[in-house]
Amino acid sequence: MFSMSFDALPDGFLKHGFSWFVFCWLFHCLTAVVVKPNWPRFAAKDKHIRWSFYNRSTATMHSIVVFCMTVHYYLHINPGYEISKMIQHNSFVAMTNDIMIGYLFYDLIHELNFTEKSDKETLFHHILGLATHMGARIMGSNISVGYHMMVYIAELSTPFLHLCWGMYAMGFKETKAFMVVCMLVLASYLFARIMWGPYILYHFYSHRNMWSSEADRLLYLPNILILVAFNILNLVWYKALLVKFFGLPPNGKQNKGDPELAPGTAVDAKGKLKAK
Repeated sequence: MFSMSFDALPDGFLKHGFSWFVFCWLFHCLTAVVVKPNWPRFAAKDKHIRWSFYNRSTATMHSIVVFCMTVHYYLHINPGYEISKMIQHNSFVAMTNDIMIGYLFYDLIHELNFTEKSDKETLFHHILGLATHMGARIMGSNISVGYHMMVYIAELSTPFLHLCWGMYAMGFKETKAFMVVCMLVLASYLFARIMWGPYILYHFYSHRNMWSSEADRLLYLPNILILVAFNILNLVWYKALLVKFFGLPPNGKQNKGDPELAPGTAVDAKGKLKAK
């Protein structure tokens, strides 16, 4: 039987994950303190848009940090995506994993308590993400933790998504800069999520024999299923972005009125970009 690595939690989650959870809330509150008094246009917005702005600012900060850590990993620690390095414990990889756990707890609490209406897709995404991250750490599956570094490439698109939402919510949707950001959203999302996701699945399946420990074998199938679910979710969100940016009719029906406020499109009535 495998032994559950509960010793990893005090050293990892409590040291890095909880610290990052607290830092995310501090950053959230600092954004509120700094932005609202100094930006009259922003202060006049509905409180739900303001809270979403604080949350998205925090998400942007987090995604930049995690993406930079991922780039560092693939440039200096494992430049060849070597599976032999992914099955070994690496403190930098574990720390990145725990930072993501801290952020997911922050964003899950925010989604449940501080949004006008919780988004079911976001809740689904975060609950599955927490399950895979904490399961890998508690059960001591180094390869599961290692594969998360490949998943974090998706963070490339997150800052552009939130910048796009911010420019739209603040009334800059008619500017050329907004159109440039929209194109960056589509390009980064296409690469980092739509194209990269299936490659992760291919890499995952191609090295299935490397999941050798009992903990690895227990986690392999759930990880495969969750990766498939995330790939489907990314396709759904990308379609919503295309509907928003190009006015493509959903389900073959002609759009009427303002498409950005239509249900299922990128920005709904509370100013929320669905693809997070």
